[in-house]
Amino acid sequence: MTTYDWVTDITLIALVLLQLRRRRLGLIQLLLPIVLVALAVWHYFAVWPGTSNGALLVGGATAVGALLGVGSGVCARMWKVDGTVFVRAGAVAAVLWIVGMGFRLGFQLWAQSDIGAARVVTLSMQHDLDRAAWVDALLFMAIAQVLVRAFVLVVRRLLLARATVLARSSAA
Repeated sequence: MTTYDWVTDITLIALVLLQLRRRRLGLIQLLLPIVLVALAVWHYFAVWPGTSNGALLVGGATAVGALLGVGSGVCARMWKVDGTVFVRAGAVAAVLWIVGMGFRLGFQLWAQSDIGAARVVTLSMQHDLDRAAWVDALLFMAIAQVLVRAFVLVVRRLLLARATVLARSSAA
């Protein structure tokens, strides 16, 4: 793994530390993980997998990332104080984030070991997968987790604002 690989993976995993503390849910908090995965796409994405099995691998990993993103977004605690929305990841949201981002790092390390590399090569030959499929699968898993989490948080923020407006109008 290159230094860029390590920095990207550890930064994405470490983002959970920012999520654990109470913070205002603003544009920067939503965009930081998106910018990081956008940089990863720019660095790693070369070509869409050339086989249908490669596309299935990417699709499956993307679905897993999306599910982890939904879980991370839904399990975050969100509240409003004086018109400002705050968010903090609870234990479940943090674990889901670490599982998704940590899996990618763990898989990369395993795939570079002698045993892991042999297994990946064997599996790739058996299922007609090329290297691009593995790279894209891990990449799209991260993209889906980050984008879906951000989407869930935005929707929850809008629902919280709407509930506040409805509560004010019913109290008046």
